Amino acid sequence: MKTVKEFMQNVVDYFGGIPNDKVKELYVSELRFVKPSDLDHLFRQLIIDQPQSFCPDYKALIDAVKKSNISLLNDVTEELKKCPVCGTIKYTTGCCTLCKYDGGFKDGSPEEYKKFWDDWKKNGPRFDTMPIFQNLINKNEVIPNEF
Repeated sequence: MKTVKEFMQNVVDYFGGIPNDKVKELYVSELRFVKPSDLDHLFRQLIIDQPQSFCPDYKALIDAVKKSNISLLNDVTEELKKCPVCGTIKYTTGCCTLCKYDGGFKDGSPEEYKKFWDDWKKNGPRFDTMPIFQNLINKNEVIPNEF
């Protein structure tokens, strides 16, 4: 399922209908906060919890959302937030799922991280171990005691 309309049609097909227009309105208003990729999972949870002879109500939908651990979009009217570095749509407040930019910590400004990200995509990961080894050598250098 990719749309709310498909979800509602599957509910009607499975349960034999929705009792009244108010319940339909409540379903549609709640489903606007569910990502399209989660609709199949939500429908599966709804039919697992309720027998086929059940008459769908709003509480059953809310319980299915909670049980399936679906994260709802906070405000569907708000524009989708994009990562300032790679432009990926972000559904969380944590780091970006693609480039791993996390502006709240030590990643620097988006411009600095974008330079790093572009370089990483072009040249691949690099890790210079020479300073680490030099530090270890310096720490373990034996200085003879002079008596």
